[in-house]
Amino acid sequence: MNFTAFYLPQFHPVPENDAIYGPGFTEWDNVRQAKPLFNGHYEPHIPHPSIGYYSLLDEQFLEDQHALAYAFGVNSFCYYYYNFAGHKVLEQPLIKINRSHQIKNSFCLCWVHTSWYDNRKAPNNPFILQEYSVENAAKLFADLKKYWHNPRYILIDGCPLFVIWAPERHPQIKAYAEVFRYLAKRSGWPGIFLAGVEAYLSAPPQLFGLDAMIEFAPSWRREDHVSLPGEKPVRIDYQKTLNFMLHKPKPPYTRVRCAFPSWVTLLSKAA
Repeated sequence: MNFTAFYLPQFHPVPENDAIYGPGFTEWDNVRQAKPLFNGHYEPHIPHPSIGYYSLLDEQFLEDQHALAYAFGVNSFCYYYYNFAGHKVLEQPLIKINRSHQIKNSFCLCWVHTSWYDNRKAPNNPFILQEYSVENAAKLFADLKKYWHNPRYILIDGCPLFVIWAPERHPQIKAYAEVFRYLAKRSGWPGIFLAGVEAYLSAPPQLFGLDAMIEFAPSWRREDHVSLPGEKPVRIDYQKTLNFMLHKPKPPYTRVRCAFPSWVTLLSKAA
């Protein structure tokens, strides 16, 4: 059985985060600040001394990390990819992974296309704005090809698998899909396999010009909340969420199922 894990390449500093959150900010800052929300809640998650607070700019660590995952059955990753009309962020680990001859894990990319906001403030003033246009779709395709030509990149019937986060929030998603399909055939592939992430909305892929959808766990249903309306952080009953996701009816379209082995900072059992 093949498992593909979503992978956030934010555990290293970048100028964009430095400007908003302060010099040297990485996701480790959020890890260190986590606090227990209930009795027995394991927070913060301190990394094992054997790896420590690593940086994904360390090429040797990237190779060791992928080898460890591969040894335990995680032989594939879906890396989050950030490209804002040519302004690329968090790409250095991906460049190192793509050129490595030691990493065995297959991979694909998930384009998180939405603008970036300071999540400590009201989401009305993006500090990195996404700009959508047919021209930008072609530029995006041109950058992606260097990954799709990697022999470890995931192909479906010879077509590169490209994942798009929350396609319902992409105002020109069908136009982008058409551009990708046209350029893929012009570039020698039989086509491209496009999948959307059901991060907020479950809907048939045909609505967006895509081929399949990927479930994103956990479900955020209000019925399963333990926290009061407006309370932060949101706490969700684990067992209710698990039961809902296990018994969701099969949709009349291709959906890739998803599991969530952690999410402990957001999920708790009902008190």
